[in-house]
Amino acid sequence: YVILMVLLGLHSIFYEIQNNPRKSFSHPTDSCQTCNCNNGTVRCQHRPCPFEPCSHPITRDCCRTCERMHPHLLGSQHEIKTLFLSTAFNCSFFPAGCLYQDRERANGETWNDPSDPCTVCVCQHGSVRCERKRCPDSNCNHPCLHPVPSGTCCPECDSCLYEGVVHSNGHTFTSLSNPCERCTCFRGTVSCGPLNCPLTRCERPVLEPGECCPHCTDSRESCLYQGTMYKSDEQWEVDECTSCTCVSGDVHCRSQRCPAFSCAPVS
Repeated sequence: YVILMVLLGLHSIFYEIQNNPRKSFSHPTDSCQTCNCNNGTVRCQHRPCPFEPCSHPITRDCCRTCERMHPHLLGSQHEIKTLFLSTAFNCSFFPAGCLYQDRERANGETWNDPSDPCTVCVCQHGSVRCERKRCPDSNCNHPCLHPVPSGTCCPECDSCLYEGVVHSNGHTFTSLSNPCERCTCFRGTVSCGPLNCPLTRCERPVLEPGECCPHCTDSRESCLYQGTMYKSDEQWEVDECTSCTCVSGDVHCRSQRCPAFSCAPVS
Protein backbone atom coordinates (compact mmCIF):
# COMPACT_ATOMS: atom_id res chain seq x y z
CA TYR A 1 0.00 0.00 0.00
CA VAL A 2 1.15 3.44 -0.84
CA ILE A 3 -0.29 6.07 1.39
CA LEU A 4 -0.19 9.70 0.30
CA MET A 5 -1.46 12.76 2.04
CA VAL A 6 -3.07 15.30 -0.29
CA LEU A 7 -4.27 18.73 0.67
CA LEU A 8 -7.46 19.66 -1.28
CA GLY A 9 -9.02 22.99 -0.26
CA LEU A 10 -9.46 23.01 3.47
CA HIS A 11 -9.59 19.21 3.84
CA SER A 12 -6.70 16.88 4.43
CA ILE A 13 -7.49 13.47 3.04
CA PHE A 14 -5.54 10.28 2.82
CA TYR A 15 -5.72 8.36 -0.45
CA GLU A 16 -4.90 4.74 -0.52
CA ILE A 17 -3.79 3.43 -3.91
CA GLN A 18 -3.49 -0.27 -4.39
CA ASN A 19 -1.27 -2.12 -6.86
CA ASN A 20 -0.82 0.68 -9.44
CA PRO A 21 0.25 4.03 -8.00
CA ARG A 22 -0.80 5.75 -11.26
CA LYS A 23 -4.34 4.38 -11.24
CA SER A 24 -7.10 7.01 -11.60
CA PHE A 25 -9.63 7.36 -8.82
CA SER A 26 -12.61 9.55 -7.99
CA HIS A 27 -12.37 12.57 -5.78
CA PRO A 28 -13.69 11.60 -2.33
CA THR A 29 -15.93 14.69 -2.00
CA ASP A 30 -16.61 15.61 -5.64
CA SER A 31 -17.70 12.76 -7.86
CA CYS A 32 -17.38 14.99 -10.93
CA GLN A 33 -13.59 15.10 -10.58
CA THR A 34 -11.11 12.39 -11.48
CA CYS A 35 -7.69 12.21 -9.82
CA ASN A 36 -4.45 10.33 -10.41
CA CYS A 37 -1.15 10.01 -8.59
CA ASN A 38 2.06 10.58 -10.51
CA ASN A 39 5.46 10.57 -8.81
CA GLY A 40 3.96 11.34 -5.46
CA THR A 41 1.77 14.19 -6.73
CA VAL A 42 -2.01 13.96 -6.95
CA ARG A 43 -3.70 15.92 -9.73
CA CYS A 44 -7.48 16.24 -10.03
CA GLN A 45 -9.55 17.66 -12.86
CA HIS A 46 -13.20 17.92 -13.82
CA ARG A 47 -14.47 15.11 -15.95
CA PRO A 48 -14.60 16.27 -19.62
CA CYS A 49 -18.10 16.94 -20.97
CA PRO A 50 -19.33 17.20 -24.56
CA PHE A 51 -20.55 20.55 -25.88
CA GLU A 52 -24.33 20.91 -25.72
CA PRO A 53 -25.69 23.61 -28.09
CA CYS A 54 -28.82 24.73 -26.29
CA SER A 55 -29.81 27.90 -24.50
CA HIS A 56 -31.02 26.26 -21.25
CA PRO A 57 -29.02 23.09 -20.52
CA ILE A 58 -29.46 21.12 -17.31
CA THR A 59 -26.77 19.43 -15.24
CA ARG A 60 -26.94 15.67 -15.12
CA ASP A 61 -24.16 13.22 -14.19
CA CYS A 62 -21.72 16.12 -13.71
CA CYS A 63 -22.25 17.46 -17.25
CA ARG A 64 -24.59 20.03 -18.74
CA THR A 65 -26.95 18.33 -21.13
CA CYS A 66 -29.86 19.30 -23.37
CA GLU A 67 -33.26 17.74 -23.13
CA ARG A 68 -35.61 17.90 -26.10
CA MET A 69 -37.39 20.82 -24.40
CA HIS A 70 -36.80 22.59 -21.13
CA PRO A 71 -39.82 24.28 -19.52
CA HIS A 72 -39.00 27.54 -17.82
CA LEU A 73 -41.30 28.61 -14.98
CA LEU A 74 -41.06 32.13 -13.59
CA GLY A 75 -37.27 32.08 -13.46
CA SER A 76 -36.99 28.49 -12.15
CA GLN A 77 -35.72 25.66 -14.33
CA HIS A 78 -37.20 22.16 -14.13
CA GLU A 79 -36.41 18.93 -15.89
CA ILE A 80 -38.85 17.68 -18.49
CA LYS A 81 -41.81 15.72 -17.07
CA THR A 82 -41.13 17.16 -13.59
CA LEU A 83 -44.32 17.70 -11.60
CA PHE A 84 -44.49 20.99 -9.71
CA LEU A 85 -47.14 23.25 -8.23
CA SER A 86 -47.68 26.93 -8.85
CA THR A 87 -50.51 29.32 -8.06
CA ALA A 88 -49.77 31.32 -11.19
CA PHE A 89 -47.59 30.02 -13.97
CA ASN A 90 -46.40 31.12 -17.37
CA CYS A 91 -44.45 28.36 -19.06
CA SER A 92 -42.32 28.86 -22.12
CA PHE A 93 -40.29 26.21 -23.92
CA PHE A 94 -36.77 26.53 -25.22
CA PRO A 95 -35.91 24.05 -28.01
CA ALA A 96 -32.31 22.98 -28.38
CA GLY A 97 -29.97 25.01 -30.60
CA CYS A 98 -27.48 23.73 -33.17
CA LEU A 99 -23.72 23.61 -33.56
CA TYR A 100 -22.74 24.11 -37.21
CA GLN A 101 -19.13 24.55 -38.35
CA ASP A 102 -17.99 25.35 -34.81
CA ARG A 103 -20.64 28.05 -34.39
CA GLU A 104 -23.69 27.85 -32.16
CA ARG A 105 -27.02 28.69 -33.82
CA ALA A 106 -30.31 29.37 -32.04
CA ASN A 107 -33.37 27.29 -32.77
CA GLY A 108 -35.20 28.73 -35.79
CA GLU A 109 -32.18 30.75 -36.98
CA THR A 110 -31.49 30.77 -40.72
CA TRP A 111 -28.20 31.68 -42.44
CA ASN A 112 -26.32 31.33 -45.73
CA ASP A 113 -23.72 28.62 -45.94
CA PRO A 114 -20.30 30.40 -46.00
CA SER A 115 -18.98 27.89 -48.53
CA ASP A 116 -21.99 28.27 -50.84
CA PRO A 117 -23.99 31.54 -50.80
CA CYS A 118 -26.78 29.82 -52.72
CA THR A 119 -27.45 27.40 -49.85
CA VAL A 120 -29.69 28.38 -46.92
CA CYS A 121 -29.52 26.53 -43.61
CA VAL A 122 -31.94 26.49 -40.68
CA CYS A 123 -31.64 25.17 -37.14
CA GLN A 124 -34.63 23.11 -36.01
CA HIS A 125 -34.61 21.52 -32.55
CA GLY A 126 -30.92 20.70 -32.58
CA SER A 127 -30.72 19.60 -36.22
CA VAL A 128 -29.38 21.62 -39.15
CA ARG A 129 -31.14 21.39 -42.52
CA CYS A 130 -29.62 23.02 -45.61
CA GLU A 131 -31.07 23.36 -49.10
CA ARG A 132 -30.42 25.34 -52.27
CA LYS A 133 -32.27 28.60 -52.78
CA ARG A 134 -35.32 28.27 -54.99
CA CYS A 135 -35.14 30.40 -58.12
CA PRO A 136 -38.36 32.06 -59.31
CA ASP A 137 -40.01 30.79 -62.45
CA SER A 138 -38.93 32.64 -65.57
CA ASN A 139 -41.57 35.01 -66.93
CA CYS A 140 -39.79 35.28 -70.28
CA ASN A 141 -41.47 34.00 -73.44
CA HIS A 142 -38.18 33.31 -75.22
CA PRO A 143 -35.52 33.04 -72.48
CA CYS A 144 -31.89 32.38 -73.16
CA LEU A 145 -30.38 31.38 -69.83
CA HIS A 146 -26.68 32.12 -69.48
CA PRO A 147 -24.38 30.64 -66.82
CA VAL A 148 -25.13 32.03 -63.37
CA PRO A 149 -23.16 35.27 -62.86
CA SER A 150 -20.66 35.39 -60.03
CA GLY A 151 -22.24 36.29 -56.70
CA THR A 152 -25.77 35.32 -57.74
CA CYS A 153 -27.69 32.09 -57.39
CA CYS A 154 -30.30 32.15 -60.14
CA PRO A 155 -29.83 32.37 -63.91
CA GLU A 156 -30.66 35.67 -65.54
CA CYS A 157 -32.87 36.07 -68.57
CA ASP A 158 -31.27 38.98 -70.43
CA SER A 159 -31.32 37.76 -74.04
CA CYS A 160 -33.70 35.93 -76.38
CA LEU A 161 -33.59 32.60 -78.16
CA TYR A 162 -35.92 32.99 -81.15
CA GLU A 163 -36.14 30.65 -84.13
CA GLY A 164 -32.86 29.04 -83.10
CA VAL A 165 -30.91 32.31 -82.97
CA VAL A 166 -29.71 34.14 -79.84
CA HIS A 167 -30.45 37.87 -79.86
CA SER A 168 -29.08 40.35 -77.34
CA ASN A 169 -31.33 42.53 -75.26
CA GLY A 170 -32.67 45.49 -77.30
CA HIS A 171 -31.71 43.99 -80.66
CA THR A 172 -34.20 44.48 -83.57
CA PHE A 173 -34.13 41.89 -86.33
CA THR A 174 -36.16 40.42 -89.21
CA SER A 175 -38.04 37.20 -88.56
CA LEU A 176 -36.66 34.19 -90.43
CA SER A 177 -40.11 32.65 -90.91
CA ASN A 178 -41.74 35.90 -92.02
CA PRO A 179 -39.44 38.46 -93.67
CA CYS A 180 -42.24 41.03 -93.50
CA GLU A 181 -42.04 41.10 -89.68
CA ARG A 182 -39.62 43.09 -87.57
CA CYS A 183 -38.94 41.75 -84.10
CA THR A 184 -37.31 43.14 -80.98
CA CYS A 185 -35.76 41.29 -78.02
CA PHE A 186 -36.43 42.83 -74.62
CA ARG A 187 -35.37 41.01 -71.43
CA GLY A 188 -36.07 37.55 -72.77
CA THR A 189 -39.29 38.34 -74.62
CA VAL A 190 -39.56 38.80 -78.39
CA SER A 191 -42.29 41.03 -79.82
CA CYS A 192 -42.92 41.18 -83.57
CA GLY A 193 -44.92 43.48 -85.85
CA PRO A 194 -45.40 44.13 -89.56
CA LEU A 195 -42.65 45.89 -91.46
CA ASN A 196 -43.25 49.62 -92.04
CA CYS A 197 -43.38 50.17 -95.80
CA PRO A 198 -42.71 53.53 -97.47
CA LEU A 199 -45.62 55.39 -98.97
CA THR A 200 -46.14 54.64 -102.68
CA ARG A 201 -46.84 57.54 -104.98
CA CYS A 202 -48.61 55.77 -107.81
CA GLU A 203 -52.24 54.88 -108.42
CA ARG A 204 -51.68 51.12 -108.71
CA PRO A 205 -48.67 49.88 -106.68
CA VAL A 206 -47.59 46.27 -107.25
CA LEU A 207 -46.57 43.71 -104.58
CA GLU A 208 -44.10 41.22 -106.04
CA PRO A 209 -43.92 37.60 -104.73
CA GLY A 210 -41.43 37.27 -101.87
CA GLU A 211 -41.43 41.02 -101.21
CA CYS A 212 -42.98 42.77 -98.23
CA CYS A 213 -43.73 46.22 -99.59
CA PRO A 214 -45.53 47.27 -102.78
CA HIS A 215 -43.79 49.51 -105.30
CA CYS A 216 -44.59 51.40 -108.47
CA THR A 217 -43.74 49.70 -111.76
CA ASP A 218 -44.60 52.55 -114.18
CA SER A 219 -43.22 56.05 -114.40
CA ARG A 220 -46.52 57.72 -113.62
CA GLU A 221 -45.93 58.17 -109.93
CA SER A 222 -47.90 60.69 -107.95
CA CYS A 223 -46.37 63.57 -106.05
CA LEU A 224 -46.81 64.56 -102.42
CA TYR A 225 -46.45 68.31 -101.96
CA GLN A 226 -47.09 70.07 -98.66
CA GLY A 227 -49.37 67.25 -97.48
CA THR A 228 -51.39 67.04 -100.73
CA MET A 229 -51.14 64.17 -103.23
CA TYR A 230 -51.07 65.18 -106.93
CA LYS A 231 -51.32 62.84 -109.90
CA SER A 232 -48.62 62.61 -112.51
CA ASP A 233 -48.70 65.54 -114.99
CA GLU A 234 -51.07 67.44 -112.70
CA GLN A 235 -50.43 71.18 -112.34
CA TRP A 236 -51.32 73.55 -109.51
CA GLU A 237 -50.54 77.04 -108.40
CA VAL A 238 -48.73 77.70 -105.21
CA ASP A 239 -49.37 81.44 -105.33
CA GLU A 240 -50.02 84.13 -107.92
CA CYS A 241 -46.51 83.95 -109.24
CA THR A 242 -45.61 80.24 -108.76
CA SER A 243 -47.01 77.09 -110.39
CA CYS A 244 -45.94 73.45 -109.99
CA THR A 245 -46.24 70.26 -112.02
CA CYS A 246 -45.99 66.60 -110.98
CA VAL A 247 -43.60 64.77 -113.30
CA SER A 248 -43.30 61.02 -112.57
CA GLY A 249 -43.20 61.54 -108.83
CA ASP A 250 -41.09 64.68 -108.88
CA VAL A 251 -42.45 68.16 -108.27
CA HIS A 252 -41.27 70.87 -110.66
CA CYS A 253 -42.15 74.45 -109.75
CA ARG A 254 -41.70 77.60 -111.81
CA SER A 255 -42.01 81.24 -110.85
CA GLN A 256 -43.35 83.72 -113.43
CA ARG A 257 -40.68 86.07 -114.79
CA CYS A 258 -41.61 89.72 -114.86
CA PRO A 259 -40.44 92.00 -117.74
CA ALA A 260 -37.96 94.76 -117.09
CA PHE A 261 -39.36 98.21 -116.31
CA SER A 262 -38.78 101.01 -118.87
CA CYS A 263 -39.79 103.84 -116.57
CA ALA A 264 -37.68 106.91 -116.23
CA PRO A 265 -35.93 107.21 -112.96
CA VAL A 266 -37.59 109.37 -110.34
CA SER A 267 -35.73 112.59 -109.76
